[in-house]
Amino acid sequence: MKISADGGSLCQPANGNFTFTKNFLKAISLYDIQNQYDVYTFCSLKKNNEFNKNITFRKLRPKLGWMKIRVGMEEIFNSKEIFLALNQASPLFGQNKIISFCHGLSYYYFPNYYKKNELSRLNSQLRQMVNKSDEIVVSSIKIEKELVSVFPNLKNIVVIPYGIPFDVVQNEQITKRERSILALGYGQPIKNIDFIIRTFKKLQEDKKYSDYRLYLIGKKNDKKKEKNIIVINNIKRQDLLKLYSNSALLLTTSFYESYNFPVIEALASGCNVVGLKSAIIPEMEKYVELANNEGKFVDKIKESLSNPEKISYDSLKEEFSWVNYINKLKKLYI
Repeated sequence: MKISADGGSLCQPANGNFTFTKNFLKAISLYDIQNQYDVYTFCSLKKNNEFNKNITFRKLRPKLGWMKIRVGMEEIFNSKEIFLALNQASPLFGQNKIISFCHGLSYYYFPNYYKKNELSRLNSQLRQMVNKSDEIVVSSIKIEKELVSVFPNLKNIVVIPYGIPFDVVQNEQITKRERSILALGYGQPIKNIDFIIRTFKKLQEDKKYSDYRLYLIGKKNDKKKEKNIIVINNIKRQDLLKLYSNSALLLTTSFYESYNFPVIEALASGCNVVGLKSAIIPEMEKYVELANNEGKFVDKIKESLSNPEKISYDSLKEEFSWVNYINKLKKLYI
């Protein structure tokens, strides 16, 4: 079967969509060698041996009107049987089956965190996705419920949680962890990092935890000068993976998350997680310490640091598996 896919997020700065697309294509390369995939991009990608011959990358230009027009023209003149809309958006033209991937509705529920033109584009894509997709794949029952809430007649939703990113190395040794705590998304208001800073300062009031350091990972040009709070901007992927393996705890307090890759990456690295319920999808709740206010959040941090629980990597790997993801996805091709 010939299948095409939107690889445009590979041309953008690394974020959740980038992480999903890269790992998804790696999984396709490993676990679906029967089908042929043409992956469309608007940039030149570095050549590597990461993908098998069942994946061909095709650079389409111009970038202007790329998805709606340029990809649509490619779908007409080089028609495939299925188009995978990996980032919700699909072309205007083409007669093939469309399987769309919805990565959440943060822009719908929290529009104040988005620029006006971006908000308009995302909402337009959402309506088009609902109207044109034969199947809609989501990463959590949370997103399924949200979509049905907004579009009550929507029936074609399939829930398949993402797998653990391939570059995360199993590391369950937590006895030698450094006295450091992580938080990702500094500089992004929707990540609610101020909540983490406040609770960390309360933690520091207890002498038992006064020497812990909080690492804020983000893309904000800010050299915060506060005791034991360290900002790291534009961190390299390998350095982030090392921090997961060395740190005692990851904190996550976002107002909205549709999957939260840092949580699964931290857990798979042997780093425990404390989070607000809004930042944790239902599928991950049993692996995470949950709190619903600042006081309980501090208590959960103390509990996790004093009595760290060892999360089973085998259990994570079984539940968040790219093999299972691809096998379930292939059933939608028929």
